[in-house]
Amino acid sequence: MARKAGRIVVGIALTKESVREGRVRAVWIADDLADKRSDALLERWRSAGVAIYRGWSKDELGELAGKPAVAVLSVTDPNIVAGVAQIVADARPVE
Repeated sequence: MARKAGRIVVGIALTKESVREGRVRAVWIADDLADKRSDALLERWRSAGVAIYRGWSKDELGELAGKPAVAVLSVTDPNIVAGVAQIVADARPVE
């Protein structure tokens, strides 16, 4: 439901666009995303002030998003970010 309302954004391309627009509050990035790719994304998103979390596989993030496999899941709603961070104890911020 949150995805359909635009509060959760799925995928790298849509997340990049949403970060540029200043809508993203937090990003969950899959541990099995290629390091070279994730390093560049992390640097860009960190500089934009977005909270970044790791700790799941693409399949696990896909399950959260209702998709087969997801490399990046981002959230635009601060209330959802707070709720997800409380629910998912395995979330570890990337510094």
